[in-house]
Amino acid sequence: MKWRLFFLSWSLVLVAPAQKDSVQRIYGISAYWGQVFVHTDAVRNIKGAKPFGVELELAKQQTSFASWNLSSAYVKTGWALAFFDYNNSIVGHGIIASRFIEPQYRMGNRLQFLLKASIGAAYLSNPYDVAKNPTNNNYSLHLNPYLHIGGGFNYHLSRHGSMALIGNFHHISNGNLRQPNKGINWVTGALSYHYYLDNNVLPKYNRIYDHFWKHKKTELAVGVLGVAHQGYNSKWKAERMSAFGLFAQATKQVGRTSALTAGTEIIFNDFVVDKTAQQPASKTVIGIQGGHVFLLGRVRFSQQLGYAVYNKLYFLDNFYHRWGLDYQLNRHYSLGVNLKVNSDNADFFDLRIAYKL
Repeated sequence: MKWRLFFLSWSLVLVAPAQKDSVQRIYGISAYWGQVFVHTDAVRNIKGAKPFGVELELAKQQTSFASWNLSSAYVKTGWALAFFDYNNSIVGHGIIASRFIEPQYRMGNRLQFLLKASIGAAYLSNPYDVAKNPTNNNYSLHLNPYLHIGGGFNYHLSRHGSMALIGNFHHISNGNLRQPNKGINWVTGALSYHYYLDNNVLPKYNRIYDHFWKHKKTELAVGVLGVAHQGYNSKWKAERMSAFGLFAQATKQVGRTSALTAGTEIIFNDFVVDKTAQQPASKTVIGIQGGHVFLLGRVRFSQQLGYAVYNKLYFLDNFYHRWGLDYQLNRHYSLGVNLKVNSDNADFFDLRIAYKL
């Protein structure tokens, strides 16, 4: 879904080679304008809001063959600092700091097609407050995670300057740390100017294909996951005190950077439900899931669809999807974070450790 390109691209930052003689240093400025996307009735009160913003960036672009051969792209990475005014008194304005990655694909000597993705944090001015701002269902904390994906075109005006036109999707939410938390989703167009301190020449390469992955056996892994206290589910007044569980997964590599996964999980959700509501018969949820994982060196980004075959928590949907980012510590152990989403609500972020058999 909307985070797939983001995690794929962002993860390449950690594995792309960085050779000093094949790195271009870049400064940029961007102007954004757009509209809030109303994804649920709970945030219909901000319909029609038209955010605008400005962003500064400091970046480097890899032009070595090793980096290009990984994805057939010239990978640009950097840091950005942005200010957005949502043009709506309920949600206010925000300052966003992020790390981004931008693979660029050659379409000619001057023109490139690009994908851009970012992860960061946003400081927002006007969170939900029962007395001062009771209609803000979008966010409840000043500080929130930020995600972004975009795509567009970059054109080299000269050896030191370029202009880009990019369409963007932005998302802010707190991963259900506190309610209400419907998030802010907005789409924008951006016009950007970039100055290349050295030059913007992109060398031409011929890709080398290697099918080593065909001989790899299916990986089997088991692990544990956990999450600390998270706030109320505003609809059912159910407060999660903690969640912990076990999982098992099989992974079969089907490409140079791709694998398919299948697995199961058993999670105990320690919910405390309002006494006026129906009490759940069991707090244990058993799910089966399958999906895809990008293999990016020590970094892995996974996307999975799941179904709860045993679920007595009536306020959780049986269908869910997961997004995960893991780092391989050594041959056997990995650490990661995982986001579980039911319907249009983020259920929880968990921390996990896995052991590869």
